Amino acid sequence: MSFALKFPVLVAILVLSTCSAHRPGASEPVSLKLLPPAEASSSVLIKQKITLQRDATQQQFLAVARFEFRRMKLVVLQPTGQKILSLDYDGAKLVQEDNASVDLPGREILAIIQFATWPEKSIRSHYPEKDGWLVEIAANRRILLTASGAVLKISYQPGELTVDNYLHGYRVIVNTLERTEL
Repeated sequence: MSFALKFPVLVAILVLSTCSAHRPGASEPVSLKLLPPAEASSSVLIKQKITLQRDATQQQFLAVARFEFRRMKLVVLQPTGQKILSLDYDGAKLVQEDNASVDLPGREILAIIQFATWPEKSIRSHYPEKDGWLVEIAANRRILLTASGAVLKISYQPGELTVDNYLHGYRVIVNTLERTEL
């Protein structure tokens, strides 16, 4: 599955998500993990259209991301071009700039992007069973689970990536507009 399709799905997933509380069991993981940029499978520049569906509402965004082995940068825009969010992650420090009236979960946005796009070996090493995670990876989907059930489901179809976030009750559909290998 194309890295370009996988990436911004995660961005939109959290852009409009409010912090619905997930109450994990005592031995369950509490939050998604940020992975090292160096473990990405390629360096790319991606432009995508993102559709966020929550309840009966739907919103669209544009995302521009640059993933390199030493840094990840992401900008999310409204269809009018107004910047909503920018993220810059070097593997040690995450810098987030919000231009919206809502505090956005940038850390979780990047963690979802990484879960959808990073190589299987990296995902399995950072989400180990001994820490309460269960990971299912197939050619057309990825699922992240805990003992309480599914946390994330990433589905890949030709030209489209879908993210179902069960913790926060939303779906994000990502369509890649442009992709450039760096």
